[in-house]
Amino acid sequence: MSLFSLQGKIALVTGASRGIGQHLAVELARAGADLVICARSEAPLRETARKIQALGQRCLVERVDIADIASAEAMVERVRTQWGRLDILINNAGTVHVETILDLKPADWDRVLETNLRGAVFCARACARLMRQNGGGKIVNIASIAGLQSEEKLVAYSASKAALIQFTRTAALEWARDRILVNALCPGYIVTDLNRTFLESEAGAHYIRRHIPLGRAGRPEDLTGAVLFLASPASDWVTGCTLVVDGGQTIR
Repeated sequence: MSLFSLQGKIALVTGASRGIGQHLAVELARAGADLVICARSEAPLRETARKIQALGQRCLVERVDIADIASAEAMVERVRTQWGRLDILINNAGTVHVETILDLKPADWDRVLETNLRGAVFCARACARLMRQNGGGKIVNIASIAGLQSEEKLVAYSASKAALIQFTRTAALEWARDRILVNALCPGYIVTDLNRTFLESEAGAHYIRRHIPLGRAGRPEDLTGAVLFLASPASDWVTGCTLVVDGGQTIR
Protein backbone atom coordinates (compact mmCIF):
# COMPACT_ATOMS: atom_id res chain seq x y z
CA MET A 1 0.00 0.00 0.00
CA SER A 2 2.99 2.32 0.25
CA LEU A 3 2.70 2.70 -3.54
CA PHE A 4 -0.48 4.71 -2.94
CA SER A 5 0.85 6.81 -0.05
CA LEU A 6 0.95 10.58 -0.48
CA GLN A 7 2.83 11.19 2.75
CA GLY A 8 4.81 14.42 2.55
CA LYS A 9 3.18 15.53 -0.71
CA ILE A 10 1.53 18.89 -1.43
CA ALA A 11 -1.64 18.67 -3.52
CA LEU A 12 -3.80 21.37 -5.08
CA VAL A 13 -7.46 20.59 -5.79
CA THR A 14 -9.50 23.10 -7.77
CA GLY A 15 -13.27 23.26 -7.37
CA ALA A 16 -12.92 21.74 -3.90
CA SER A 17 -15.90 23.41 -2.21
CA ARG A 18 -18.38 20.60 -2.85
CA GLY A 19 -19.12 17.38 -4.69
CA ILE A 20 -16.32 15.50 -6.41
CA GLY A 21 -13.69 18.13 -5.64
CA GLN A 22 -14.42 18.16 -1.93
CA HIS A 23 -14.43 14.38 -1.75
CA LEU A 24 -11.13 14.02 -3.61
CA ALA A 25 -9.43 16.68 -1.48
CA VAL A 26 -10.38 14.82 1.69
CA GLU A 27 -9.24 11.48 0.25
CA LEU A 28 -5.85 12.91 -0.73
CA ALA A 29 -5.50 14.14 2.85
CA ARG A 30 -6.46 10.70 4.12
CA ALA A 31 -3.60 9.31 2.00
CA GLY A 32 -1.17 11.70 3.70
CA ALA A 33 -1.04 14.82 1.54
CA ASP A 34 -1.25 18.42 2.70
CA LEU A 35 -3.78 20.36 0.67
CA VAL A 36 -4.27 23.61 -1.15
CA ILE A 37 -7.96 23.92 -2.01
CA CYS A 38 -9.60 26.56 -4.17
CA ALA A 39 -13.03 27.52 -5.47
CA ARG A 40 -15.03 30.66 -6.15
CA SER A 41 -16.92 30.49 -2.84
CA GLU A 42 -14.93 30.59 0.38
CA ALA A 43 -17.57 29.50 2.94
CA PRO A 44 -17.99 25.91 1.65
CA LEU A 45 -14.22 25.68 1.18
CA ARG A 46 -13.87 26.19 4.93
CA GLU A 47 -15.98 23.07 5.49
CA THR A 48 -13.63 21.10 3.22
CA ALA A 49 -10.68 22.52 5.16
CA ARG A 50 -12.18 21.39 8.48
CA LYS A 51 -12.48 17.84 7.19
CA ILE A 52 -8.87 17.87 6.00
CA GLN A 53 -7.54 19.31 9.25
CA ALA A 54 -9.50 16.72 11.22
CA LEU A 55 -7.30 14.13 9.50
CA GLY A 56 -4.19 15.90 10.81
CA GLN A 57 -3.17 17.47 7.50
CA ARG A 58 -2.41 21.10 6.71
CA CYS A 59 -4.77 22.99 4.45
CA LEU A 60 -4.40 26.30 2.62
CA VAL A 61 -7.72 27.83 1.51
CA GLU A 62 -7.74 29.98 -1.63
CA ARG A 63 -10.78 31.81 -3.00
CA VAL A 64 -9.95 31.73 -6.71
CA ASP A 65 -11.86 31.42 -9.97
CA ILE A 66 -9.47 29.53 -12.26
CA ALA A 67 -11.07 31.20 -15.28
CA ASP A 68 -9.18 34.28 -14.03
CA ILE A 69 -5.69 33.23 -15.13
CA ALA A 70 -3.85 35.96 -13.23
CA SER A 71 -5.58 34.95 -9.97
CA ALA A 72 -4.78 31.28 -10.52
CA GLU A 73 -1.13 32.08 -11.22
CA ALA A 74 -0.98 34.26 -8.10
CA MET A 75 -2.36 31.34 -6.07
CA VAL A 76 0.40 29.03 -7.29
CA GLU A 77 2.97 31.70 -6.44
CA ARG A 78 1.57 31.86 -2.90
CA VAL A 79 1.95 28.09 -2.65
CA ARG A 80 5.59 28.43 -3.72
CA THR A 81 6.20 31.17 -1.17
CA GLN A 82 4.47 29.42 1.72
CA TRP A 83 5.28 25.74 1.12
CA GLY A 84 8.05 25.82 -1.46
CA ARG A 85 6.74 23.05 -3.68
CA LEU A 86 3.73 21.45 -5.35
CA ASP A 87 3.56 17.74 -6.13
CA ILE A 88 0.00 17.10 -7.31
CA LEU A 89 -2.70 19.03 -9.17
CA ILE A 90 -6.25 17.70 -9.37
CA ASN A 91 -7.67 19.97 -12.08
CA ASN A 92 -11.32 19.54 -11.14
CA ALA A 93 -13.06 22.94 -11.36
CA GLY A 94 -15.71 22.99 -14.03
CA THR A 95 -19.14 24.15 -15.08
CA VAL A 96 -21.88 22.95 -17.43
CA HIS A 97 -24.57 24.55 -19.56
CA VAL A 98 -27.46 22.53 -20.99
CA GLU A 99 -28.81 23.93 -24.27
CA THR A 100 -29.41 22.88 -27.84
CA ILE A 101 -26.89 24.15 -30.37
CA LEU A 102 -29.52 26.29 -32.10
CA ASP A 103 -30.42 28.03 -28.84
CA LEU A 104 -26.92 28.28 -27.36
CA LYS A 105 -25.79 31.84 -26.62
CA PRO A 106 -22.16 32.79 -27.29
CA ALA A 107 -21.79 34.04 -23.70
CA ASP A 108 -22.76 30.61 -22.33
CA TRP A 109 -20.33 28.87 -24.69
CA ASP A 110 -17.57 31.24 -23.58
CA ARG A 111 -18.30 30.74 -19.88
CA VAL A 112 -18.03 26.95 -20.13
CA LEU A 113 -14.88 26.99 -22.26
CA GLU A 114 -13.21 29.65 -20.10
CA THR A 115 -13.53 27.50 -16.98
CA ASN A 116 -13.34 23.93 -18.26
CA LEU A 117 -10.59 24.44 -20.82
CA ARG A 118 -8.85 27.80 -20.72
CA GLY A 119 -8.76 27.93 -16.92
CA ALA A 120 -7.72 24.30 -16.59
CA VAL A 121 -4.93 24.64 -19.16
CA PHE A 122 -3.37 27.73 -17.66
CA CYS A 123 -3.76 26.47 -14.09
CA ALA A 124 -1.91 23.31 -15.15
CA ARG A 125 0.78 25.43 -16.79
CA ALA A 126 1.33 27.49 -13.65
CA CYS A 127 1.54 24.33 -11.55
CA ALA A 128 3.89 22.64 -14.01
CA ARG A 129 6.32 25.54 -13.76
CA LEU A 130 6.49 25.08 -9.99
CA MET A 131 6.66 21.28 -10.25
CA ARG A 132 9.58 21.53 -12.66
CA GLN A 133 11.61 23.40 -10.04
CA ASN A 134 11.25 20.44 -7.67
CA GLY A 135 11.89 17.55 -10.04
CA GLY A 136 8.39 16.71 -11.27
CA GLY A 137 4.85 16.03 -10.20
CA LYS A 138 1.45 14.59 -11.12
CA ILE A 139 -1.39 16.39 -12.88
CA VAL A 140 -4.83 14.78 -13.07
CA ASN A 141 -7.28 16.59 -15.34
CA ILE A 142 -10.88 15.75 -14.49
CA ALA A 143 -12.47 15.38 -17.91
CA SER A 144 -15.69 13.43 -18.59
CA ILE A 145 -17.12 10.70 -20.74
CA ALA A 146 -18.90 13.61 -22.44
CA GLY A 147 -15.52 14.28 -24.05
CA LEU A 148 -15.56 10.78 -25.55
CA GLN A 149 -19.15 10.40 -26.74
CA SER A 150 -21.96 12.64 -27.89
CA GLU A 151 -25.01 13.71 -25.96
CA GLU A 152 -27.68 16.24 -26.88
CA LYS A 153 -27.67 19.71 -25.30
CA LEU A 154 -24.11 19.42 -23.96
CA VAL A 155 -22.15 20.81 -26.89
CA ALA A 156 -20.10 23.36 -24.91
CA TYR A 157 -19.37 20.97 -22.06
CA SER A 158 -18.53 18.09 -24.40
CA ALA A 159 -16.27 20.26 -26.54
CA SER A 160 -14.41 21.54 -23.48
CA LYS A 161 -13.84 18.05 -22.08
CA ALA A 162 -12.76 16.60 -25.43
CA ALA A 163 -10.24 19.41 -25.77
CA LEU A 164 -9.06 18.84 -22.18
CA ILE A 165 -8.32 15.20 -23.05
CA GLN A 166 -6.22 16.30 -26.03
CA PHE A 167 -4.46 18.92 -23.90
CA THR A 168 -3.65 16.13 -21.44
CA ARG A 169 -1.91 14.11 -24.17
CA THR A 170 0.04 17.09 -25.49
CA ALA A 171 1.11 18.26 -22.03
CA ALA A 172 2.18 14.73 -21.12
CA LEU A 173 4.41 14.67 -24.18
CA GLU A 174 5.92 18.12 -23.63
CA TRP A 175 6.46 17.74 -19.88
CA ALA A 176 7.71 14.14 -19.76
CA ARG A 177 11.32 15.37 -19.80
CA ASP A 178 10.54 17.32 -16.61
CA ARG A 179 9.07 14.20 -14.96
CA ILE A 180 5.63 15.83 -14.84
CA LEU A 181 3.09 13.10 -15.52
CA VAL A 182 -0.25 14.28 -16.92
CA ASN A 183 -3.33 12.07 -17.14
CA ALA A 184 -7.07 12.54 -17.59
CA LEU A 185 -9.85 10.96 -15.57
CA CYS A 186 -13.20 10.60 -17.33
CA PRO A 187 -16.04 9.99 -14.88
CA GLY A 188 -19.48 8.93 -15.97
CA TYR A 189 -22.60 10.11 -14.16
CA ILE A 190 -21.61 10.77 -10.54
CA VAL A 191 -24.35 11.73 -8.08
CA THR A 192 -23.71 15.19 -6.64
CA ASP A 193 -25.93 18.00 -5.38
CA LEU A 194 -26.05 19.38 -8.94
CA ASN A 195 -27.66 16.32 -10.52
CA ARG A 196 -29.12 14.37 -7.59
CA THR A 197 -32.72 15.41 -8.30
CA PHE A 198 -32.57 14.06 -11.86
CA LEU A 199 -30.60 10.89 -11.15
CA GLU A 200 -32.91 9.93 -8.28
CA SER A 201 -36.07 10.62 -10.31
CA GLU A 202 -37.94 8.05 -12.38
CA ALA A 203 -36.52 9.62 -15.55
CA GLY A 204 -33.04 9.31 -14.10
CA ALA A 205 -33.61 5.70 -13.12
CA HIS A 206 -34.77 4.97 -16.67
CA TYR A 207 -31.66 6.63 -18.09
CA ILE A 208 -29.43 4.56 -15.80
CA ARG A 209 -31.15 1.29 -16.74
CA ARG A 210 -30.76 2.09 -20.42
CA HIS A 211 -27.21 3.43 -20.49
CA ILE A 212 -25.12 2.12 -17.57
CA PRO A 213 -24.37 -1.64 -17.70
CA LEU A 214 -23.48 -1.82 -13.99
CA GLY A 215 -26.97 -0.57 -13.20
CA ARG A 216 -26.35 2.47 -11.02
CA ALA A 217 -24.99 5.99 -11.13
CA GLY A 218 -21.56 6.54 -9.66
CA ARG A 219 -20.72 8.05 -6.30
CA PRO A 220 -17.76 10.34 -5.57
CA GLU A 221 -16.09 7.49 -3.69
CA ASP A 222 -16.06 5.45 -6.92
CA LEU A 223 -13.37 7.86 -8.16
CA THR A 224 -11.12 7.56 -5.10
CA GLY A 225 -9.04 4.60 -6.25
CA ALA A 226 -8.48 5.99 -9.72
CA VAL A 227 -7.36 9.39 -8.45
CA LEU A 228 -5.06 7.90 -5.79
CA PHE A 229 -3.52 5.72 -8.49
CA LEU A 230 -2.88 8.65 -10.83
CA ALA A 231 -1.61 10.93 -8.04
CA SER A 232 0.67 8.43 -6.29
CA PRO A 233 3.89 6.52 -7.04
CA ALA A 234 1.69 3.63 -8.21
CA SER A 235 1.43 5.40 -11.61
CA ASP A 236 5.05 6.48 -12.03
CA TRP A 237 5.20 4.98 -15.55
CA VAL A 238 1.78 6.23 -16.67
CA THR A 239 1.39 9.50 -18.57
CA GLY A 240 -0.92 10.77 -21.30
CA CYS A 241 -3.62 8.23 -20.49
CA THR A 242 -7.38 8.67 -20.31
CA LEU A 243 -8.84 6.58 -17.49
CA VAL A 244 -12.59 6.00 -17.78
CA VAL A 245 -14.64 5.35 -14.62
CA ASP A 246 -18.24 5.14 -15.78
CA GLY A 247 -19.92 1.88 -14.82
CA GLY A 248 -19.44 0.69 -18.39
CA GLN A 249 -21.46 3.46 -20.07
CA THR A 250 -18.99 4.13 -22.90
CA ILE A 251 -18.93 0.47 -23.97
CA ARG A 252 -22.60 0.59 -24.90
